[in-house]
Amino acid sequence: MSKRLGSGARARKPRSTTKPDAVRKTTAANTRRTVSNKIPRRVNILEQWWEVQQRPLGDSFGLTIPDKYQIVLDTRTGDEKLAETFLHELLHALLFTSGMHHEFDSEAHEERFVSRLSSTLFQVIRRNGLRLDKDFK
Repeated sequence: MSKRLGSGARARKPRSTTKPDAVRKTTAANTRRTVSNKIPRRVNILEQWWEVQQRPLGDSFGLTIPDKYQIVLDTRTGDEKLAETFLHELLHALLFTSGMHHEFDSEAHEERFVSRLSSTLFQVIRRNGLRLDKDFK
């Protein structure tokens, strides 16, 4: 494989954030996007480029595919959840690229850590008026 995995890196299953049944429905209110234009199509983490895709997903808000360096976000999600999910999946990508994913004893442990950290960080960003200030086209 031409992409850098680093020493001791192992291919991992895609990570997903499960979506409750009540949130799956697409409504007219959440089809108009303001946040999706602010999410970049690629992010560079430690000189490794990750592709960011936005498309409909089955039962998750987003997922990270480490062996393909991809983050996928569900387009049927409202703006606030889309932004929070991007942050969540970005944290998974950061852990993988930095090799820190090896520090967890299980994928479930990593998921709990990322879920708590992403929701807390998202609240800090939101409550302090921090925003993405650039539109990515």
